[in-house]
Amino acid sequence: MNTRTKSLLLSLLLLVFAAAAQAGQVIVIADLDRGVALVPEGTDFPNMRINGRDGKPLVFVHASDDVFASARNTIATTKPQATMEKTILTYQGPAVPHGPRVQSEKQFRAATDDSDTTYYITFYDGSWISARRIIISYGSVTNYDVRMEGFAADNDYYDGWIYLDQSSAENPGFDVTAYCSIGSSGGSCYTPTYGYSATGYFSAHVVCYGNIHQHRLPICGRYGEPPCSENLSGTIDIYFP
Repeated sequence: MNTRTKSLLLSLLLLVFAAAAQAGQVIVIADLDRGVALVPEGTDFPNMRINGRDGKPLVFVHASDDVFASARNTIATTKPQATMEKTILTYQGPAVPHGPRVQSEKQFRAATDDSDTTYYITFYDGSWISARRIIISYGSVTNYDVRMEGFAADNDYYDGWIYLDQSSAENPGFDVTAYCSIGSSGGSCYTPTYGYSATGYFSAHVVCYGNIHQHRLPICGRYGEPPCSENLSGTIDIYFP
């Protein structure tokens, strides 16, 4: 296989990854230098709070879709492979076994409410924080699930951590945290999937906070070098139904 063919295949593979990653995604770029959070044109501002370097929330503004190409490719190539881990559920009402879906008219109508959307906050160095909102209907029973992930890009910091926290004041079954140490090569961190299985009406507000802490060695903070300690952080609010 010649070099040109290899390059073409690699480009096609990246396009496939990018297309798959865009399905069910909402991506916001945190522009810390300008103090704004970029959202694609034609998209409503999401329920997020992103902290600037001064600790104040960034202001949401729209940007053309092409601005997000790099962020989409970064997510597609750095997102951890999906795991088959068990979802941890709290039952609201009697626990009902989740058998296979029957393709009846009733089941088909229930399944139309299913959704799976991941919200991303991306940062200047390729790091990101995400919260995934999942609704799965099983006829009379519906699961409402949340899962967080964080990725710290390879950078010039010495060490640091990724901290993830999802919580709900009214529905503590969503509550879970994750903490992962990172070195200069970065790394990933994620929470298990936590949620509720409900047989009737269900509503919840889940607050998903993520922080990527980077600690650098001298001469950091001087001569135009990045700060010695930096926190890339934000909060994503997930609502059900």
